[in-house]
Amino acid sequence: MFFEERIELERSTLIGAGILGMAVLYGLSWIYHNYIKRTHD
Repeated sequence: MFFEERIELERSTLIGAGILGMAVLYGLSWIYHNYIKRTHD
């Protein structure tokens, strides 16, 4: 709600952008942990 007052977009657009952002972050972290991970031994 804090950003809704400052950004002139509809509520459903903001929710969709948030879900898309979370999906992108999840995908990037999954790729990192599967392909670029380092062992801490």
